[in-house]
Amino acid sequence: MKSIKQNSPQAVVAIALITAACLTGDSMLYIALPTHWEQAGLDSLWEVGILLSINRFIRLPLTPAIGWAYARIGVRTGVLAAVVLTGLLTVGYGLADGFAGWLLLRCLWGVAWTLLRMGAYLMILDCTDEACSGAVFGRYNGLFRLGSLVGMLTGGVIADLWGMPAAAFGFGAIVFATLPLVFRYAPTVCVAPKETEPLRQRLRQVNTPAIVRALGSGLLIAAAYQGVVASSLSHLIRSNWGPAVALGFGAVGAASLSGGLQALRWAWEPWLAPWFGRLSDGPRGRRKILGALLMAAAVLLGAVSLQLPFGLWLAAVLGMQVTATALTTIGDAAAADAAQSRARTTVMTLYVMATDIGAALGPFLGYLLAELRGAASMYQAAALWLFALGLWWLSDGFRRPSSVA
Repeated sequence: MKSIKQNSPQAVVAIALITAACLTGDSMLYIALPTHWEQAGLDSLWEVGILLSINRFIRLPLTPAIGWAYARIGVRTGVLAAVVLTGLLTVGYGLADGFAGWLLLRCLWGVAWTLLRMGAYLMILDCTDEACSGAVFGRYNGLFRLGSLVGMLTGGVIADLWGMPAAAFGFGAIVFATLPLVFRYAPTVCVAPKETEPLRQRLRQVNTPAIVRALGSGLLIAAAYQGVVASSLSHLIRSNWGPAVALGFGAVGAASLSGGLQALRWAWEPWLAPWFGRLSDGPRGRRKILGALLMAAAVLLGAVSLQLPFGLWLAAVLGMQVTATALTTIGDAAAADAAQSRARTTVMTLYVMATDIGAALGPFLGYLLAELRGAASMYQAAALWLFALGLWWLSDGFRRPSSVA
């Protein structure tokens, strides 16, 4: 069997497409559940916030255990288990009725996603180095977000027209269709090196400014985009313009409009994410690029929170989505750079945990804040923490000679 390095371009594409298929059902929920929660058997909007967050809280204690397991089992075993479990859960979204059933499904999705994401990151780390990590992560992020494109764009429309079960059953079939890719490309050998040092010693090794900053960036970027924006854009539209928005060609439901706007990001990511990755691989390094992009993202998130003239608001949303593409890709590459010369599995385990914490806190705290101060406050809070993160990246106190500085 070929090693993963010998087969790296095909392996990266394959794991990206597998991830994309597994994301379709989950992405559909972020669009459809905030507007169809009564049809799902839920009693209040705060339950939506819990369901969209709980899978990420479940992932936190699981991530170290799965990182340990991947140092001892083949990647194929972990990815295969993730795909089968995801397919069953996605079908289950069409059958669930009531908060308890939904809670169980979302907890199990946390298990499946942790298995899949850790396996993908370890495969990609084995295919890259600091000179090209931006481009490789750009290719992976661009391709796997096609799953979010399909899930949000078609999921919102199908849910508005025929209900959530129709979307769930269709996306479940797509997940099971990727099983041949798992057997063809996921290696049976271990790709995560066993790290024999005590945990305390490994944590001391990763306690460097570059690694801490990469982890903090993963947390806050995920909180803003995976947490607040993905889970609440349809709710913001509904709060500002009602359940349907009148456009030139007719009225469009809040879920459909939100799905279309967010799907635009996944449509351009296969081309734009690698470009941003290659840009950050260049002589400018990642520090200044990340700092400038974070500042721009803060301004755009603040604009999206306002009830502007609709055309101007749409322009702000599109700009916000471009910054999401750039920040997610370059943030992943910065973490990969930091992991190359340190305890690799430990660094990537901590990075996955950091992004999970951010993505979990985003909708949970965001919907809590929305209940108290309105939907716009979610986006204003995200703008503030991205602005602070941008200052951190541009601070002279964190200058380093490497590409992550």
